[in-house]
Amino acid sequence: MPISVEWDNEDKTAIRITYLDRWTWEENQQARQQTLDMIATVNHIVHTIHDMRQSHGLPTDIITQARKRLQKKHSQVGLIIIIGNKSFVHVLYDVFATIYDKLVHKRKFYLVHSLEQAYQLIDEFTTTQKNL
Repeated sequence: MPISVEWDNEDKTAIRITYLDRWTWEENQQARQQTLDMIATVNHIVHTIHDMRQSHGLPTDIITQARKRLQKKHSQVGLIIIIGNKSFVHVLYDVFATIYDKLVHKRKFYLVHSLEQAYQLIDEFTTTQKNL
């Protein structure tokens, strides 16, 4: 399967979704449902890390589909982090963030270059939430 879904840590505070090669929206929807099923097993915020570094190409209609998925964000999902090291992922994120600026900020949707940066964002978010 070109998309794998697994807990990223023992505390079950993050789920890593890894995209391999080419994938379809149907496969993405299956991964999304698996993610939601996993989130339903805990009673706390869960961050999602979408690792696209091994993905080759993106399905058509990426901007519209991304918007639809962000609009349906589960209440227990914290940060939504995309890891991408290819320029087209960054260009698409920039276009999306420009068009849907309010949605990106409201839904806490970020793009980083590495897993370490994703962990740093999660740590910063967790620290900020504890200080509120």
